[in-house]
Amino acid sequence: MLKVGLTGGIGSGKSSVARRLAAHGALVIDADAIAREVVEPGTPALAEIVAEFGDQVLTPEGRLDRARLGEIVFADETKLARLNAIVHPRVGERTQELMAQAKASAHAMRPGTAGSPVWSTELSSDQDHASPALRPVRSTPRSS
Repeated sequence: MLKVGLTGGIGSGKSSVARRLAAHGALVIDADAIAREVVEPGTPALAEIVAEFGDQVLTPEGRLDRARLGEIVFADETKLARLNAIVHPRVGERTQELMAQAKASAHAMRPGTAGSPVWSTELSSDQDHASPALRPVRSTPRSS
């Protein structure tokens, strides 16, 4: 099974490329979507974030208030590192789960019919916690 790492900065075209690959049968595993998933209400990651940063990072509905959390962590590198230590390993674990499911699905299908998984992420330290089976390859920046 071919594994593709699709990376790039904001606005580099990752989503466009991922959509095109998906249209050709690739399974897209989006790290941004996983990062949102692992901090949904009721998850251990959200509980740990609240324990670390307080109830002030929750909306009245009990969801993560990303804007408020950003104000806290982007003003303090130590706090940002702590947040990354909470979220990134969970993104890596969930990525591994999805990759395992993709592999199992590929084995269940007849040869040549299963899509290749594509892992999409922005260029950041989250790559340090990426699936060991899937190390992203950096794309070249597009010219303006």
